[in-house]
Amino acid sequence: MYNIIVSPEWFPNKENLLSAIFTKKHIEVIAKTNNVVVAFAVGTVGEDKNYNLVIEKNVFTSVICYFRLSKLPLIGKYINFINYFLADYKAIKQAELLIEKVDFFHIHVLPKSAVIPYLYYLFKNVPYFISEHSTAYLRKSNNYVESWLKIKFANNSKGLSAVSESLKFAMENKGLKHQNFKIIPNVINPNIFSLKPLNKDTKIKFLHVSRLDEQAKNVIGILRVFELLYHKYQQIELHIVGGFLDMVSDAELFSKALKCTEAVFFHGIKYGEDIVPYYHNADYFVMFSNYETQAVVVVEALMCGLPVIATQLPALDEYLHQYNSIQVATKDESDLYLKMENCINKTCDFWPAENISSDIKLKFDLNSLEEGFKTLYKLGMNS
Repeated sequence: MYNIIVSPEWFPNKENLLSAIFTKKHIEVIAKTNNVVVAFAVGTVGEDKNYNLVIEKNVFTSVICYFRLSKLPLIGKYINFINYFLADYKAIKQAELLIEKVDFFHIHVLPKSAVIPYLYYLFKNVPYFISEHSTAYLRKSNNYVESWLKIKFANNSKGLSAVSESLKFAMENKGLKHQNFKIIPNVINPNIFSLKPLNKDTKIKFLHVSRLDEQAKNVIGILRVFELLYHKYQQIELHIVGGFLDMVSDAELFSKALKCTEAVFFHGIKYGEDIVPYYHNADYFVMFSNYETQAVVVVEALMCGLPVIATQLPALDEYLHQYNSIQVATKDESDLYLKMENCINKTCDFWPAENISSDIKLKFDLNSLEEGFKTLYKLGMNS
């Protein structure tokens, strides 16, 4: 058992309870066999104090330092930049008191969350590991300083992990290489995402679940295709789950002008067990993303036995195949139309729901994820 301080770039907090749930689930797996404290800093507009430490205990202990965001013109962003690192340092110092002797840090997502742990490495010889979830490596970046820092942090770490082979490949192409580099996927609980019951509804229901970030998810593309299909097939529905807190998505605003509003349903943000009924009531899951590092919701849908219509992306190719999915070209709405129409007309040769579910559960076994972290730590600490 190791004493670990986890330093995440993203983590659920009072400003956004649903932020980076996948990070929290990874930490829960680590905490099964280790003593873990999370140290996290986040700025808030309405904070009464300059710095406010909040300690929460559940499966693991988390220390969140909220700092007051400056609204000053011109210099506000620089004040906030400095205050972030001061708050992060305060959170880590508090975590140290709770964990006694720190064996190492585990950083989730570069680069900001690695700065203070890197200083501990330089001045106190405390090692660190890095896990990545970010799609930033799949996109072009002209930020030389950030790229240089990421490589620097990776080179001095005890090991790296990525949630998919495609993300690992993208990271290596950006210069983040390590002899101890493991693939440890995001955590999906098979006990929550259970096999869906037989659907006797005469309606054919398509489901999309995401943050509705248009740049990444292309939800408006799905809506345009669905509207065209609805002119021909009135027995179809499109159900959309997700979005942003306190904000109407571009997709929902776009949907107001559609000529099929009676068949398009926005259900808002759902999480955990609350989202399962939507998978169970659907016939097909649609994901028209421009890029993905793993796509947790696609795996959740498959665990529930739903066939998937998705863009052909390297991360999805790792577990999608002709018997659990039908893939379309990125941004090709004509192709999406044809593939969704094939599903409506039931001309696709998908496996039965129980086979789709059992197949994906073998690929995302929780015990394998736990062993993945154990191996990462063992190889790193013995090097």
